[in-house]
Amino acid sequence: MNFWVVSLITRILNGERFRKATPGEYRFYSAFFMYAPVCLFLGAKLGNSILDNAKPIGIWIFLTSIWVVFYFGILLWSKRVPAKISWTLGGVIWAITIYLAATNKIGP
Repeated sequence: MNFWVVSLITRILNGERFRKATPGEYRFYSAFFMYAPVCLFLGAKLGNSILDNAKPIGIWIFLTSIWVVFYFGILLWSKRVPAKISWTLGGVIWAITIYLAATNKIGP
């Protein structure tokens, strides 16, 4: 489930009233839309080779480092790039990712 869905459900359950997203939130979620397939693709490519013989601490370090890079990448991108560019690039990247997944070129 996406972060924004969990965030919305949490806010509704806490009794917070619905409000429009701020420009900062809009840019952050637009950057998330763009970065998600990139992270999935890199995780599939890197994860197969790195995680095959990894111990639990290695898996934890790998996943933690991926999420830290992913989060700060989104923060930096959302501070500097407008949301419309993120949505446009995200659409192109998602189309490429879906094509690669449909032709079975993402997996090992």
